[in-house]
Amino acid sequence: MTTPAIVALDCSTSACKAVVFDLAGETVCESRCHLTTSSPRPGWYEQNATDWWEAAADALTSVAKLLPRNVQLVALGITHQRETFVCVDRRWRPIRPAILWLDDRAEEQVARLGGTDLHAATGKPPSTVPSFYKLAWLAEHEPETLRGTHQVLDVHAALAHYLTGAAVTPWASADSTGLLDLSTRTWSLPLLAACGLTLEQMPRLCAPGDTVGGLRPDVARRTGLPVGLPIVAGAGDGQCAGLGVGALEPGTAYLNLGTSFSLGAFVPGHPILPGLRTVVTGVPDTSAVETLLPCGGMTLTWLWSNVLASDDPAVSSAAVEVPAGANGLLFLPYLEGRETPGHEPDVRAAFLGMSVRHGQPEMVRAVIEGLAYDQRDCLEHLNRQLGRDIERIVVTGGHAHSALVSQIFANVLGVPVAVAPERESTALGAAIIAAAGRSGSVREAARTMTRPAVALPVDIDAAKYYDAAHQLRTKVLAHFAAGTAALTAMRRMS
Repeated sequence: MTTPAIVALDCSTSACKAVVFDLAGETVCESRCHLTTSSPRPGWYEQNATDWWEAAADALTSVAKLLPRNVQLVALGITHQRETFVCVDRRWRPIRPAILWLDDRAEEQVARLGGTDLHAATGKPPSTVPSFYKLAWLAEHEPETLRGTHQVLDVHAALAHYLTGAAVTPWASADSTGLLDLSTRTWSLPLLAACGLTLEQMPRLCAPGDTVGGLRPDVARRTGLPVGLPIVAGAGDGQCAGLGVGALEPGTAYLNLGTSFSLGAFVPGHPILPGLRTVVTGVPDTSAVETLLPCGGMTLTWLWSNVLASDDPAVSSAAVEVPAGANGLLFLPYLEGRETPGHEPDVRAAFLGMSVRHGQPEMVRAVIEGLAYDQRDCLEHLNRQLGRDIERIVVTGGHAHSALVSQIFANVLGVPVAVAPERESTALGAAIIAAAGRSGSVREAARTMTRPAVALPVDIDAAKYYDAAHQLRTKVLAHFAAGTAALTAMRRMS
């Protein structure tokens, strides 16, 4: 008997993953290929866009070899890192390296062009994260790039073109560029003009769940997947993560602990709320409102690579034994600034209270606690803007499956926290969108393909400590932020 299944292609910041799910949401097989990021100048982050489709092809080839004989693929769904884009010429070759969402070269453009009107039109508060500001930077600093650009492709459009020959992106991917008018779900002509682009230079828009086209014969030959396999438009990784953990009910939020940390909740319509990003989702008539910490999981990578110089499991084990509060060591996790409740690019990270008695285990615990405190700030801001309390959070992403990370978050956040049972929840979200046509709706597909997440037990004593410490930490941050902002400003002037 043949089992129908969907392959989800997830091109994130760090890797391109291909995951096959059956229509009950069970993982059949998976594969991944890592991506590299370059930083030619401080604050600049770029990738070779050719690596996206090479990694996609390699991951799909590997997963095709793992596919059981009784499993038949019926569709391929796409999800991806948001805000990242590449400029390509008429032969669809990158003109320059792709500029990533994390890149902060466009602070001057944010200061000049950002504001409440832009937030109201696009759902994106002032920040260097949306593509719009970096495209405006290119218009000023690399005008020859935009003159030679045939199309500006977000990651979804780039993958869709590679797979089908059609550069198409859904509203739920295009909106992260900051160039989409939320009210009409069309490209904003005034915003395109503001960064020197025309409508012809943008990919065609579609609805999430639309079939973009069939898998090209040459890609089918390379990967071993069937020619003409339907390629279904998906959504950005944040929205797909929310779908993949089943966080569609009021009072439930998703927290994606990936390279960045994003806390979000699904809401009807497209409300514009101070300090929050409003993003189009794969669910009709529903948006998600999100907070953002740009350097979330990246902070943990930085800790292991640049401070501890090793990922020693013994250090993590020792950190488990360190009491709540890391023996008086506090970490403020703003290596790349702060975005919630507002854009504060000059705020920086720091260890506070360090003494000779603090070692690597305390530093590990302090960094995780610092990240959790920030997400509690984000949760409180989200509650204020929604006018109601989030009652439950489901965490997903690479760092969610660290027992130390998830337990500290459960103790700090002050609401029940559950870890998504599916490790690749973002890929599952793309599969859910691709399966909606067979299930009747995205919501029905989500109900069928997701499994309940059980809340983690909370250490009551640790939770009481963190509750009091968070209030003190808020006061410390208010004073410290002003100082680090001044220092960063001086560095930029020198």
